[in-house]
Amino acid sequence: MLTEIELRDRVRREGPLDTISVEPETLITPAAAQYAREQGIKIVFTDREKGISKEQLKGQKKPEHYTHLDRKNLVPKTHPRIKLRGMLDLLQAVIIKTQVAAQQEGMPQLVGDLEQMLAYARQLLRAEVTGDGVPELRLFGLSEEDIREYSHHPFSKIGVNHLTPSYHMGQVIAELNYLRAVVRQVEVSACDAYLHQDGTPERADIIKALNRLSSAVYVMECKVVAGQYYSRAKGED
Repeated sequence: MLTEIELRDRVRREGPLDTISVEPETLITPAAAQYAREQGIKIVFTDREKGISKEQLKGQKKPEHYTHLDRKNLVPKTHPRIKLRGMLDLLQAVIIKTQVAAQQEGMPQLVGDLEQMLAYARQLLRAEVTGDGVPELRLFGLSEEDIREYSHHPFSKIGVNHLTPSYHMGQVIAELNYLRAVVRQVEVSACDAYLHQDGTPERADIIKALNRLSSAVYVMECKVVAGQYYSRAKGED
């Protein structure tokens, strides 16, 4: 229920309002409706998923707690897909941070592999916004299936046993381990955004791609431990 008192309190806290959004089942008291008309406040019924269309807001100021879902619709910034976009931004930031550590440790090949991953993360974000499909992941010359195989059998493929990351493995492993954890968080955000109530995914391609990215980071960790990323000069030292 939205009462006149609540509406007046909100105006007092936030200043003059052009638009106020409420859930579809919200009851608007006659006094609140009258006050809204007197103040020129447009009451828009919305919900967490559908948001507000630009047509509904025509001539009105966009609420600060709303943002564009696509060209036609605005949604609350708590919308699952907006949260996912924020997590994809975070993923890109952590990749770059990991590149800095790899560069400082003399691992230019790892920097390059991470650059490929960064480009792919940007493709994922673009695909989320536009609705375009996601190309199959290919990193360090490996297909998605290869990456999965390497992550499951690191000893036969890379020459090291399965890892339990620890501080004594150094800064690069610490950064890669954090990166892998972030990828997993992004994957959970994608499931929150795309899974229907019956469990079927709307964007299975993005969810799958994030799962493979997690495996790819683990492969990078194994290659670091195996010494495959150090430059020749570093190895001779």
